Amino acid sequence: MKTLEIGLKNTKELVENKIVSKSEQEVAEAKILENEAKIEEIKTDIEGIKLQMSFSQIKAPFSGVLNRHLLKTGALVEEGTALTTLSNSAEVFAYFNVSEKEYLDFIQKKKSNNLEKVDLILANGEKYPQKGTIETIEGEFDQATGNIAFRARFSNPEKVLRHGASGKIRLNQSVKGAIVIPQKSTFEVQDKTYIYVVNTQNTVEQKSVTPIVRLDKLYIVDGISSQERILFEGIQTVKVGDKVNVKTVNFR
Repeated sequence: MKTLEIGLKNTKELVENKIVSKSEQEVAEAKILENEAKIEEIKTDIEGIKLQMSFSQIKAPFSGVLNRHLLKTGALVEEGTALTTLSNSAEVFAYFNVSEKEYLDFIQKKKSNNLEKVDLILANGEKYPQKGTIETIEGEFDQATGNIAFRARFSNPEKVLRHGASGKIRLNQSVKGAIVIPQKSTFEVQDKTYIYVVNTQNTVEQKSVTPIVRLDKLYIVDGISSQERILFEGIQTVKVGDKVNVKTVNFR
């Protein structure tokens, strides 16, 4: 291209000195235009080749954890074939179901108790250090189970949580003035929950209670006062009217 430009310059000088005809200059200019067109054509071909080569490169749309490769290098694949999976594990969603009663309790109390924050209990029984936030509740109950689905988002800075893992969600609820008793101190008769209380004469009496919240080995109940004494152990060996020797214990 540089040679043609120099040739055109020389031809112009020769034309100005009337050594060659004007047509010689036009021929030189035409050659330059022809070569410029070829250069643009080559540039277009190069861009097309680059585009075709880019189709052979697979780039992740986001950072995350790559699963195992499903195919070996050199394997023949068709359009739509899955090569592997990629999980964005910076944050993880936990899906869980609650009963209609638990849902109604949640709705009624979440404004005053900040119930949007939940805990995740991992499969090994340990509590996950990051608290989750309830973001979504499904629009209707499952008619087969009577439950409704919740979704909570958990931050995952240490990449401990992985897609498909299991665990339990703990809804946090603040209860004031609660009466807490051990579950082993209760028994059921015809779907009702009972305990044995010891009166001032150290005589055993049966009393009905209503479990409000079930905790780990404990019940928060309604139906008794903090002044009453309950039979902590041995409920299978006594009956109403028995006298017992009272020994106060702390079950916490």
